[in-house]
Amino acid sequence: MNLFLQKHHTPHEAFPFDKATIADYKEAMTMGMDLENKEIEDIVNNTAEPTFENTIEALERGGKLLGDVSEVFFNLIEAESNDEMDALAEEMSPVLSDHANDIMFNPRLFERVKAVYDHAPERLSTEQRQLLDDTYKGFVRSGAHLPPDTQERLKAISSETGVLSLRFSQNKRKATNDYRLHLTNENDLKGLPQTAIDAARMAARDQQLDGWLFTLHAPSRAPFMTYCQNRELRRQMYMAFNTICTEGSKYDNTDLVK
Repeated sequence: MNLFLQKHHTPHEAFPFDKATIADYKEAMTMGMDLENKEIEDIVNNTAEPTFENTIEALERGGKLLGDVSEVFFNLIEAESNDEMDALAEEMSPVLSDHANDIMFNPRLFERVKAVYDHAPERLSTEQRQLLDDTYKGFVRSGAHLPPDTQERLKAISSETGVLSLRFSQNKRKATNDYRLHLTNENDLKGLPQTAIDAARMAARDQQLDGWLFTLHAPSRAPFMTYCQNRELRRQMYMAFNTICTEGSKYDNTDLVK
């Protein structure tokens, strides 16, 4: 059974990242979209008058499976990914974007949301009013009021920028992971707290290197830039961090930005 459809017997029921497969992610995303489409259909086909409960709350409760798998998957690839996960992200990003747009541009759904917004009952709590306001404005700001031809153009732009943004993030992550400042002279460590030195030694050992290894990841970079007394080494790390993915680098993001 798909991992996202199971209860996890882990501390705090945390998702078992080490057991997930590419097939789990893709299947759960597809199932999540299908399920959310069914939930949307149930809302718009409801013959009862639109209310906060049968429209706004129903929307809020919907999309749980898709939300769960997307949160796990896209948070994970920002931190630790591989070629298979990157390929799946590029494949699913425009699909997920189209799915979200189909919901926001659903005229029957927006009609029900607007009806609740225009005739909000006095009995709503502060929290409910905030949810109603956020839901309605989310539709409007996503283009629900636009004419159909403009909505189609917006869908295309959204899909394209979604893929480009993903590639931008992938390049940044890869460039960050690639950088290594390998030191073998203990004098270069002057000023650094022992915790930073110990972590750098462990990082070097993990790469089967002697000495100390510093990276652009915050736990390594921040103490190095703060405490290292070697000005030239600080300059090297500063320039590496602030010129990441710039023109001419292996993971150049210049064209993606344009």
